[in-house]
Amino acid sequence: MSKVDFFSGAHDTVINNATFTVAVGSNIYAGLYLLYQSTSKEAAYDSARADAPARCLSGTRRRILGDVHRCNTPILFLVGPAGSGKSAIALTVCEQLRQQNRLGANFFFLHLTGRNSRRYIFTTIAYQLANSQPALKSAIDKVVYDDPAIVDKDIDIQLERLIVKPILEVGIEGEPIVVVLDGLDECEDDRWQLRITQLLAFTLQVTPIPLRFFITCRPKPWHETLLSSPTKPPTISTIVLNRDSEVDQDIRLFYKSEFYAIAHDPNHRDSLSSTTSDSNWPSEEILDELVTRASGLFVYASTITRFVGEPSHRPIDRLDDVLSHKPSPNSTVLDLLNTLYPSTSEISHGPAPVNLYRCRAGGVTDHFYTTDLNEYNNATQNLNYIAEGVACKIFDGTGKGLVPLYRLYHHQATDHFYTMSTAEVTRAVGDLNYVFEGIAGYVYPMLPSQSSAIPLFRLWNGRLFDHFFTTSLTERNEASYRLGFDDEGIAAYVLPP
Repeated sequence: MSKVDFFSGAHDTVINNATFTVAVGSNIYAGLYLLYQSTSKEAAYDSARADAPARCLSGTRRRILGDVHRCNTPILFLVGPAGSGKSAIALTVCEQLRQQNRLGANFFFLHLTGRNSRRYIFTTIAYQLANSQPALKSAIDKVVYDDPAIVDKDIDIQLERLIVKPILEVGIEGEPIVVVLDGLDECEDDRWQLRITQLLAFTLQVTPIPLRFFITCRPKPWHETLLSSPTKPPTISTIVLNRDSEVDQDIRLFYKSEFYAIAHDPNHRDSLSSTTSDSNWPSEEILDELVTRASGLFVYASTITRFVGEPSHRPIDRLDDVLSHKPSPNSTVLDLLNTLYPSTSEISHGPAPVNLYRCRAGGVTDHFYTTDLNEYNNATQNLNYIAEGVACKIFDGTGKGLVPLYRLYHHQATDHFYTMSTAEVTRAVGDLNYVFEGIAGYVYPMLPSQSSAIPLFRLWNGRLFDHFFTTSLTERNEASYRLGFDDEGIAAYVLPP
């Protein structure tokens, strides 16, 4: 036992009724420290990440937000198609609940940035609860300190021991606290999405704890089946985002706000003032047309305003470009993107293999891929990118068995992103501030028979905000095991370099 001298060298000192606590190699909240290592650091709505969704514009979504706050059901689903503004609503709800001291925890799923694993859901929620609810802090800390392996156990065990039992032991006074889960449809696959929902529904039905869950999700077959079954859990309610007059009015307000910002942007002020007054641009008739085209989807409206407001173009000319294209009745956001950003890859002579060049940024972390040799040379000679040669071969036009490989770019985070998924394109452009840059080329979605095609692996590093693509198993393993990248599987099938 080591000797502790409290007052070495002191004299003429009198201390009455003293109590001393000595902490040597303090283990205060050591359990929470272990728990933190198994959380998704970027899943919180207020984390410092570049892909944070926008909040609802002030004055919009009042009815939906009111319905969310008035609901007393333990689990409330907000269901709507991609681009309908679910993430903006979820973020706004988080901010409002925090102001009321009722936000317990939140988790924003996002498949294309790696936040889609069930492994971190309840560890992250538990860690946030320990910090937002001081009464739970010691109880949750003790669970992990006594059994560090809890972070690797099944989700039903984690929910019971990390969340339910501490709440029952300590108790939470006042109104129920709320956990917000945004984008549950991006958590792994349908099987796990259903299991998480059933687990929460059963737990809150048999254990009446003061905890509510607000969950946003795209329409999914498992959700419809669950709610239409005779054994529908009584703990679940659903709000469906449909187009109505209020949504159209909200989209109109969004257009007005964005066009006002464009009109007052120093990059555009001269080009607008020389033609029209910013107070009447665009006209009410044009706004009517744009609201109709949006069909209740905020992602459509945000795509148009982002296109019109690009700094290197005149907004009036860009808006004329938008209005000159008449969309078909069933056109999608991707159809709009392909119209606004026409691809140079559409050729008439049939698909031919071309090099997909690869380089990486020297000053910031970004991996860039292009079939355009001039673009590659400009990046490596003038933009501080390091040449890495040919990554693989893809096709310069469409053909049997081929699909587009879309290219997007995030200016703030300097991340180039490539995907075959139209849903990921819509989410990246509508919610995550990526800019659509057209079609990089054409690839195989599946391994074709009698072909020399090989997989193009996709990896993601959330700390660096960087997507990395490679056909090399060695590079994939190196990035995954040593460089902090998450392996996100196969992006496409391509031809060897």
